[in-house]
Amino acid sequence: MKNLPGRSCFKLCVFVCVTFLCSVWARGEDWKTEKSRDGKIQIRNRMQTIYLNGEKVDVVEYEAITKTRVEQANFIAAMKKSETHQFILDNKSSLKLKSISDHEWIFYYFFDFPWPMSDADCVVHMELKQDSSRAEFILNAAPDQFPRQAVQRMPVYNVTYSLQKMDYGISIVSIHSEISSTMNAPDLLVQLWFPEGPADLLRRLITASQKPITP
Repeated sequence: MKNLPGRSCFKLCVFVCVTFLCSVWARGEDWKTEKSRDGKIQIRNRMQTIYLNGEKVDVVEYEAITKTRVEQANFIAAMKKSETHQFILDNKSSLKLKSISDHEWIFYYFFDFPWPMSDADCVVHMELKQDSSRAEFILNAAPDQFPRQAVQRMPVYNVTYSLQKMDYGISIVSIHSEISSTMNAPDLLVQLWFPEGPADLLRRLITASQKPITP
């Protein structure tokens, strides 16, 4: 646990605002569409209730999408690295636990949230699907793939990072996410999450994917 200076406050907002949204948004299939402050990224979000192990779970679903210059090979190389996941999520730790094959991995995330929030972790199975013009990294929660620690484990964490090649070196880059949480949060923080929260995650994905490929 740590104090609340700097970017830690933003990370707290990201996590707790998702939770608060779970408690206040109307259930339904309606999407709310917004643009980032700079107008370059489109964000859609909605609230859903799902059943998980026989229990109702509130899930926030969102999609952030934009067009930019990113090479498919760089995108793929970046997403295979645990440091890229940590950079995108801005969390305390992102570890590659296992390489199942050349297109499947198990990752572990640890979120060291500031006081008064509790720490949390997440285990995900990540799979790469690609062809000549598209690449997708599909992440699904796999909570039993790593021993439980003395923190809350996020029950729903399904995220897809995508790149679709277009003409003239331009690509469509997107994040589609379905995440649940188990905490309550002050409603004052909710506006700090959408639309800039998902937009910042997408910006960091693009930044990581524009770096030169290294071993």
